[in-house]
Amino acid sequence: MFEDHIVKPCEVQAKNGMRAFDTLKDAAVLAANSDKPDTLFEAMSLFLSASQRSIEMQKQWQEDWKDWVVYASKLPGADTTSKLVDRQNNIALQASAQMSKQTTQTLELIDNIFVSYSFWLSQQAQAVRKKDDCGC
Repeated sequence: MFEDHIVKPCEVQAKNGMRAFDTLKDAAVLAANSDKPDTLFEAMSLFLSASQRSIEMQKQWQEDWKDWVVYASKLPGADTTSKLVDRQNNIALQASAQMSKQTTQTLELIDNIFVSYSFWLSQQAQAVRKKDDCGC
């Protein structure tokens, strides 16, 4: 019944492991054979793009947490025990939702960086391999 909760994470990690191995292999090919001056510039552009996205996310999170602090600091209408407990639970749930959102966004960014870098690296390595095959 809950096999998916065991099998799916294993499949995802196996896929990530294979992608990492292919990326490592392509990195070795590129490091050993690249003579293109643009390669470093392109790699730095990928890094800069990822850094900018990370900064944007952090700025948004800061705003989200500021809004949460304002919300959490007030207890309007909490004049009975049930309303007070309901409000406090809602405050905790909103904090939990914010942390979950940030975790998901971070993992999405990591996945996107890895896929983009892997694709770029495979293209670079493929060009090196073609050059080696033709003896150019």
